[in-house]
Amino acid sequence: MEYRYKALYENQILEGVVEAEDKWEAVSKLKSQGMTIIQLEELSVRDSKVNYKFLETFTRQLYQLIKSGLTTDRAMAFLSKSEKKYSQQLTNVLNDLRSGSSFSNALRNSGIFPKSYIEMIKSGEESGNLEEILELLIDALSERNELRRSIINAIIYPSFLLSISLFSFMMISMYVVPKFKTVLQTVDIELPFITKLAFFISDVFSYIIIALLFLVLSVLFTLRFLIRKRKETIENLVLRIPFFGSMVLKVELIRFSQSIYSLLRSNLPLNVALDISVETVSLLSIKKRLQDVKREVLRGAALSQAIRKHKLFPAVFVEIVSVGEQSGELAGAFYRIYTQFNEELKDNIRRFISLLEPSIIVLMGLIVGFLVFSMMLAVFSISSGV
Repeated sequence: MEYRYKALYENQILEGVVEAEDKWEAVSKLKSQGMTIIQLEELSVRDSKVNYKFLETFTRQLYQLIKSGLTTDRAMAFLSKSEKKYSQQLTNVLNDLRSGSSFSNALRNSGIFPKSYIEMIKSGEESGNLEEILELLIDALSERNELRRSIINAIIYPSFLLSISLFSFMMISMYVVPKFKTVLQTVDIELPFITKLAFFISDVFSYIIIALLFLVLSVLFTLRFLIRKRKETIENLVLRIPFFGSMVLKVELIRFSQSIYSLLRSNLPLNVALDISVETVSLLSIKKRLQDVKREVLRGAALSQAIRKHKLFPAVFVEIVSVGEQSGELAGAFYRIYTQFNEELKDNIRRFISLLEPSIIVLMGLIVGFLVFSMMLAVFSISSGV
């Protein structure tokens, strides 16, 4: 579970999210870091789960309506009627606006907008640049959703190939091979070992399926238990996996860099941008390191120096941040990081798919080919024996 906290740390008030099994563990974790807890509350599901596809559509429509000259409340009146799934929440935003609430507070009360989104809207309200902030949000949400689609597509197509291959293997094993066996058993001839092995696999195929299903469920249950108890350890192991681990790390750093870039462009101070951006990170092992970075920055350390202390972060990430600090263009530095890492990740995904597709095809071709070859060998043996 996740808990949102407000705590006093070295005469400064910090806000953030801590993961723990229960409230007492959350309190213990915060106190061990030297924090005096002011407020602690469990995050509800709606705070943790954000529909970014809806957010992008909503923001695009809101931007177009405001750009055309509509006031915020009139734009929300239109959007609350046109939106189906979140109509009630948007109606609540409209009612809060008409009651005198600011737009950012109205969005916060709805419970469907992430903190980074709300803070950027608040900055736009205060600076009078709401249109510019909405453009930033559209770009950020579009990039995030595109990244998500790339990852999903990388999983779907190989999964489809694997499913078709397994289905073909199952049909041959359960229907084709037994018919050959019935015919070949009527012939008084010694069958090749490969053919006997194919018959054996066909006979025990249903048991193999049950055993594999049991094995998969056992592995999933074990992993779920280990993740709950040893989440950070499991995550660290995942990050050490060659190729795959670097892809996971890049996904997290892209989210973090994209968030902090957007917030800095919205003229939010670095400590606030860090506090909000850390919450966009999913992996606890990375989030803890970034929380350490945030505390070092609050103590007066340079951001690049604080990041450099953690060997997990790539050298190029640290160097770009360092150059950005020296030039006074930290927002631009994080923009370069997330665009560069985004392109690298897309390239890695393309390479992953290009390697995985032929591997699956070759593997299943060998398995199906083995069954077909074993049947053909039996036929040749019968022909030779006649």
